[in-house]
Amino acid sequence: MGVICTAVLGLFTVIGVVLIRYFLTSRTLPLVINREGVRYGDRFFPWRDIGSLHARPGVMPVQLLLLRRGRMESICHLMTNDGMTASEFERLMRTLRTEVAPYYDHLKLQ
Repeated sequence: MGVICTAVLGLFTVIGVVLIRYFLTSRTLPLVINREGVRYGDRFFPWRDIGSLHARPGVMPVQLLLLRRGRMESICHLMTNDGMTASEFERLMRTLRTEVAPYYDHLKLQ
């Protein structure tokens, strides 16, 4: 039992140190949305693997959520430092509906 507690404590310590380092260095992940897909930091999600892209409800400025398709559907929070205004979000959704959605019937943009 002592080994398990030590391992869990070690894990939380590592996670805490990483989070504090990100906070102190103001680490940010770039978010790029284009015709090929969504790039968030070093992760890339092609449109064929995305089920939906929508705003996180009740949060201002607007933060995005991406729902991945597949056997193991998962939600990816695309957090940005300053978010988007409601009008910027609407403009993004309009652009994606005309430029991307016609090629991907499964894609829901909300």
